[in-house]
Amino acid sequence: MTTPVGGNHNSKCATAKRHACACSGCGGSLHGWEGWVGLAKGSTGERQAKRRGIEETWAKYYKLGSKRSNAHVRGAVTDFARLELAGWLASRDTDKPSDLSRSKSESRRGDEGPAGTATAVPGEPIDKTGVEPAINQDSSAVDLPRPSPIKQVETLAQAMTAETVRRKILTELAIVSPDATEAARQLANHGWCDLFLGLVQVVEKYKTTIDKIPEWGKRIVKQALRDSSIQAKRPMLTDRVIDMVVDNVWSALKGAATGEFPLLGFIDSKATIRSLRILAVFSCPAPEDHDEVREHALKPLADEVAGILTEKTKEWLAKLFKEWMTGEAE
Repeated sequence: MTTPVGGNHNSKCATAKRHACACSGCGGSLHGWEGWVGLAKGSTGERQAKRRGIEETWAKYYKLGSKRSNAHVRGAVTDFARLELAGWLASRDTDKPSDLSRSKSESRRGDEGPAGTATAVPGEPIDKTGVEPAINQDSSAVDLPRPSPIKQVETLAQAMTAETVRRKILTELAIVSPDATEAARQLANHGWCDLFLGLVQVVEKYKTTIDKIPEWGKRIVKQALRDSSIQAKRPMLTDRVIDMVVDNVWSALKGAATGEFPLLGFIDSKATIRSLRILAVFSCPAPEDHDEVREHALKPLADEVAGILTEKTKEWLAKLFKEWMTGEAE
């Protein structure tokens, strides 16, 4: 009988205390997104406390007038962006159909972004009034009220990272890899955010709900991991390992859409793409070091969803990351 690899999952991994992940207990599948979704579902006070922590990091490492950024500053800016994504989700945390069609004057205010300071901390108070942007339904999508954006993100994440899926992947790593524990650690090195971005490519291609995407689509996901700018640092993620991980996640996601999580069949392609991008940003150990997450998740979210990021945060992202202005990674 094959013994699963990995130890116990560290709760600090789920809340992403550091901009790195080497958790063999979950292989990176739970990194970050649980914490950011928890903040979105939590109180304004909890998000304000998180903001103060990010501001402290910024104030400690930001040097006024400096022409060069450092890793701490770059990380703080991407954390401001993630906090604003959580605030945007919080401002739309309702499953009531009326909340998707109510007028601007009736919608409730979202959380403020990080407050500006004398050292020009990114983010400023913003009125995130309004409702979820109108989304053209696919012809294949069920004509029923969609779950709220936060429920969409959480449902997708839970479908792909359920304990049964994680255990199966960790167990099979012992079969397909000569060093299963190290392979799990390397999978945690941006493997899941790459996987979520691969799914974005699939949904963009087929423009339909998850349950109707053909099996061929998982080849796109596998190639996304192989082509990642991080892949050179993951030698244990061989083709065989990538095939196994994607096959298991794909099977779980497709099965959930027709079984445990039928809500996935109610989410059209545009909403699914947005949710997967948010999930990629939330789960990424360090967006400041991951070109694809910034270029194919964070920037499209800022460009396509009005008010999801403050102008101040977008300004700092443009200053620190070249692709924000040109479409080319640093």
